[in-house]
Amino acid sequence: MQINWTLITCVVIVFFAWSGYARGWWKEAITTAFLAVLILLLQQPAWAKSLIDGFNSLVSTIWGFIPSSIQTLINDILETFLGVSTGGGAIQANASDPGTWIIILILAVAVSTLLGRAAFANKPTPLGAIFGVLIGSTNGFLVLNLVREYLDGRALPGRAVASAEITQAGTSAFGPASPTISIQATNLPSFTILDSAVPYIFIGAGLVLAIAVINTRIALKTNKEGGRKIDTKVVPPFYKSGPPPKPTELNTLVKDIKKMFNES
Repeated sequence: MQINWTLITCVVIVFFAWSGYARGWWKEAITTAFLAVLILLLQQPAWAKSLIDGFNSLVSTIWGFIPSSIQTLINDILETFLGVSTGGGAIQANASDPGTWIIILILAVAVSTLLGRAAFANKPTPLGAIFGVLIGSTNGFLVLNLVREYLDGRALPGRAVASAEITQAGTSAFGPASPTISIQATNLPSFTILDSAVPYIFIGAGLVLAIAVINTRIALKTNKEGGRKIDTKVVPPFYKSGPPPKPTELNTLVKDIKKMFNES
């Protein structure tokens, strides 16, 4: 089976560009910062391995506090529905396995999206939407390149041998499926995000955007008494300020009471 990598790239970039148009530059910048960290880990396999080893150690520690009956239930669920056999112990991630990093990539995009939604609900201005399209398109490009590097395996800890095919297990309700499906990508570009100084450009851009995200959302303000406080409700540039909150019945009642005391 062959897949056209150029077509997939266009579809993914268009999807992320549309997402950037709807979300604006600030929320897309969070995703870029997460992706920049993943690119940095590809540049530093030793750091990537240390991260996975730390995760495995944490999981093993937590696993020791879980009752044996629940451990058995978790292992049965993993083996039955995900085909993951842990041998009765805690599940451990493999730093040299492409599947591990693809899962991390999916989680990174999901977490960054949720953080953007939780931050504020303001809509971007037209200029903010345009910036969102540009950053979102870049995010789509980075995601596809990260997937390619993970499947290739050349930059993963352990320096896995590159493979020209993608193999995945498959099942079907219409009869026994082939135990493996060979998928060959066509029209692959001759360059990736790991070539020459390109990765450091994206890492630097991710750092700059991360700083911009923090500086445009958190402000240090001085009150009348000369004290300072951190304001985390600042609306970033190129986003529409929302309407003032409507007074509730409780707030109205409090104001009436204060007015009554002032008059008396």
